[in-house]
Amino acid sequence: MGSRLSQYLKSCRKTARLTQHDVAEKMNLKSSQYISNVERGNCPPSVLMLQIAANSYADPEEIVRLVVAEAEDRIRKQLKSKRLAAS
Repeated sequence: MGSRLSQYLKSCRKTARLTQHDVAEKMNLKSSQYISNVERGNCPPSVLMLQIAANSYADPEEIVRLVVAEAEDRIRKQLKSKRLAAS
């Protein structure tokens, strides 16, 4: 299962009635595999993908909120694991 951001991007794309191929074309990609990987949470979205989503089919403020929330979650997990390792 993907991250909240990847799930949000997929949901917005579908609501806008765009295919993964449509988004790939906007990014000048030859294949939609990268879009699929992002939407499944297998890789993070590029800045370009986030810009295209924000300009085409998703709320820019929600994208920023989700990017920040995911970064915060990663940082908290890293700090927690370092504290446990130091104990």
